[in-house]
Amino acid sequence: MNEDIQKKYIEFQLFDQQLKQFQQQLMILKQQLTELNNLDENLSYIEKTKESSKIMAPLGAGVYVKAKLEDNKNVLMNVGAKTLAIKTLKESKDIVGSQIKELNKVVSEMEEESTKLVAKCDELQLEIQQEMAKKQDK
Repeated sequence: MNEDIQKKYIEFQLFDQQLKQFQQQLMILKQQLTELNNLDENLSYIEKTKESSKIMAPLGAGVYVKAKLEDNKNVLMNVGAKTLAIKTLKESKDIVGSQIKELNKVVSEMEEESTKLVAKCDELQLEIQQEMAKKQDK
């Protein structure tokens, strides 16, 4: 294998590795986006639910507890450093909506970059194949 082909192959491997990392990050971001959209729907559901209604409150990992809704106007929201703050439903929906908007922007940018990486990988792969074919023809 000549030097030019080796350089292109190394470059291809680097781009391919970067692409795989992007795809993993994208998958994580899309999961977070799904969680935020579910949260937004749940906040809307709470808003429409009457106080004193029986609900199922999630504890995590698919475990729920029966509960009674005492306040359908306010929620406790994690504001960082394990600190909870009382937020109105509108405030919490605005915060979640803002997070969804920002995350959608990041996902879109990463998908665009991922598409560029795929194109670059395809281009390098084609160049390598052409160089190999030329070398075999000699």
